[in-house]
Amino acid sequence: MIFTLDIESTLHSLLAQEDTDGDKKITIEDKGPKAFNIISSEGIDYIVKGTYHLSNLLQELVMAKNEGDKVAEIPLHHIEELPSVRISRLIKDYFWNGLTRTIDETGIANLMHDTKNASLASDKLRIYIPFDDKLALQYYHKLENSLPIEAIKLPEDISPAYVKSLNTRPGILSLKLEEQNSEINKALSYLNPELVSEIEARGGKASAIKTDVSKSKDVEQMVAHAIDVFGRLDYAVNNAGIEGKLSGITDLSEEDWDNVMNINLKGIFLSMKYEARAMIKLGKSGAIVNIGSINSFLGFPTGSAYVSSKHALVGLTTSVSAELAPQGIRVNLLCPGVIDTPMHQRLRGVVGDEIYDQALLPKVHLQRAGRPEEIAQSILFLCSDAASYITGTTLTPDGGLTLTL
Repeated sequence: MIFTLDIESTLHSLLAQEDTDGDKKITIEDKGPKAFNIISSEGIDYIVKGTYHLSNLLQELVMAKNEGDKVAEIPLHHIEELPSVRISRLIKDYFWNGLTRTIDETGIANLMHDTKNASLASDKLRIYIPFDDKLALQYYHKLENSLPIEAIKLPEDISPAYVKSLNTRPGILSLKLEEQNSEINKALSYLNPELVSEIEARGGKASAIKTDVSKSKDVEQMVAHAIDVFGRLDYAVNNAGIEGKLSGITDLSEEDWDNVMNINLKGIFLSMKYEARAMIKLGKSGAIVNIGSINSFLGFPTGSAYVSSKHALVGLTTSVSAELAPQGIRVNLLCPGVIDTPMHQRLRGVVGDEIYDQALLPKVHLQRAGRPEEIAQSILFLCSDAASYITGTTLTPDGGLTLTL
């Protein structure tokens, strides 16, 4: 059943009846009848009942309006679809580009409005470019003519003194440009080079090295760099991961599948390979923590690549744990739930407070999202002597979410 609805008149009637507190939303606090009549294209009367279904109808109307439409054609299954299905569909069809950060020409304007990051608060956005990345240097120099940015080429050898100097010149680091038909079509997500400075300013010791975890040579160099700087390797946390493209199995391309597997699974395989070599060579016991997800146990529509990569980490972790335990090296998997990170906040923003508050949070025993520092404490625990008899297992800091799904 499909409903062909005049957007303006339907919005006006729906909000007038159901939005009793005037906040342009339909929530459980509103005192409306929670029942709204619409007519299908076939002339069949249908009553949309309940807060959740009414808020879905409202969201469908608003999205169509934002697309510039005067009339919305809304299938019944979009109004009644389950929360997990709806969230996956909306991310895939409407919001994916808005959830990913890039620093190409189309993404820089949005970054300039990010007032939460000190790197972006100055009049000009500094973009630090790896010494040997000629393509990126040329690209950003060209953008200097039209955008408020400053392209800065990093030295070939980055000294500790240079890293400390970034305290007064914060910016972001270009990781990789994608070129298609001789044009830049995407600049991949960035790292913030001021993080090392922040750690050292607080009395710690830190160093960073650009690494593509899907490449064996890069990972080997990363581990060697850690040994050069710190003299040893006691603990390792393998956290690099991507969501990849959300797509149904009949539409998912081999390239999109490989991209996710190369980072999420192959990347952790390579990291453990060289981390374990270093620990064994130095004759040290140690601990390795791999970062999975509650999707190491749970699936969701359109997430086959991501979910498969996270499921695989369970088997990989337990197998490597059995191999390395005789060497005194413990290996565990941490599987966080819904955590309050920038990605999570953007997700909440695009799917709507209603779905988040009424469909997701109630399933978390603690009735809230986790905090990043709580995940950090879980990692520290698994690395510490307090976890000396824990290996080959999973720890799931999810507030009880997986127990209710």
